[in-house]
Amino acid sequence: MSTESAPPAVPGSASPRWALRADRLATNATIALAFALPVSTALANACLAALLAGWLVSGRWRPALAQVVATAPAALAALLLGWLLLTAAWSAASWSEAMAMARKYSDLVLIGLFAWLLREPAARARAIDAFCAAMLLTLALSCAAAAGLSLPSGLVKAIPGNAVVFKMHITHGLLMSLAALIFAHRGLRSEGTRARVFWWCACALASANVLFMIDGRTGYVVLAAFALLAARLRAGWPGVAAALLAVVASAVTAYHGADGLRSRIDLAVSEAREWRADRPVQANDSIGSRLEFWSNSATLVREHPLAGHGLGAFPASYAALTAGSGRQVPHHPHNEFLLLAVQAGLPAAALFAWLLVRLYGAGSASPSGRSSTRALPVEALLATAIALWMALGCAFNSLLIDHTESLLFALVVGLVCAWLHGQSAPAAPEHVSPEVRP
Repeated sequence: MSTESAPPAVPGSASPRWALRADRLATNATIALAFALPVSTALANACLAALLAGWLVSGRWRPALAQVVATAPAALAALLLGWLLLTAAWSAASWSEAMAMARKYSDLVLIGLFAWLLREPAARARAIDAFCAAMLLTLALSCAAAAGLSLPSGLVKAIPGNAVVFKMHITHGLLMSLAALIFAHRGLRSEGTRARVFWWCACALASANVLFMIDGRTGYVVLAAFALLAARLRAGWPGVAAALLAVVASAVTAYHGADGLRSRIDLAVSEAREWRADRPVQANDSIGSRLEFWSNSATLVREHPLAGHGLGAFPASYAALTAGSGRQVPHHPHNEFLLLAVQAGLPAAALFAWLLVRLYGAGSASPSGRSSTRALPVEALLATAIALWMALGCAFNSLLIDHTESLLFALVVGLVCAWLHGQSAPAAPEHVSPEVRP
């Protein structure tokens, strides 16, 4: 790639040479972030600080900010964040509590920045490679822990029956499910036999890791959805019907053949059956607690359906609603759609849902079939996958306020937006280097 020409000077910015180096630093830090996110929160924060510093020093703020409105997903994310910030004006929470919640949602504004820093196909490919490398490392350590091998306690979080590594079980299951889908895509597109076998084995092992080696039940749902997605891409909607039967048959077989999986499902069913709206649940009742949180959160939404109770107001509003009942007061309802609706009304939940719909649509427009799936860009697959990943994950968790999940969502959506913008943008003149295009 040519680097003879320097980026245009920006008033008040560093020299063109330093601007180019700073821009490269920010891009490389973004690629490193893709590796760091599944592995270490501290390392991810360091990468984030480096990419922000590089971007600021580069002086190339205008084109990065322009990415916020360049594609629908980035624009919807910015609009959602803006509406959430506006609701702080009438929040029942203190100003410090509202701003603490604003910081959790601030990853949404990074989508446009990630789209700018990953504007080149090579950078996007390296970021996906980095994520795959981190997940292969996680998979290897998790399998070792599941096999009973001794690993440093400071390195992994695994306990008997729950072979998680760097993250807790819900996050581990979500990350590994996404990795399994990417591995399958690589297996399908690989030309050499060795590479094809490697990636398909990695996909199978990652799927087994989610189902049999860790505790996260959300991962089961996401993995099943990804199996149906893969079937639709390969064989259209008839393939979905066949895959659905296969998923059900596999689930029944796994249920009867794996004691750990069966016990987790039986516990979830038992907790759901025993839940009653007129009595408090125990703190260790995972499904019952969620049902209680959802029921009371729906009541809060009905109180202020349009404007909500304000940013950061969920705990205070929930405590006021359940005062004297002896019920536990959660920090969030374990459902992102309800959390948004309680804080900022139904418009916020609708904006988030529409963002996911647009993402899904951006990736699902490609034709189905074996040959077309082999040619399907990984960015198109990720657009559909991250929409399903977030929608299903947020049905049982508040992922937009969880550090790893929210930052990974912003990174993947930024990557998809960069691809979408590249698809719609006119080709640059041959004498202009794409790396320094303004």
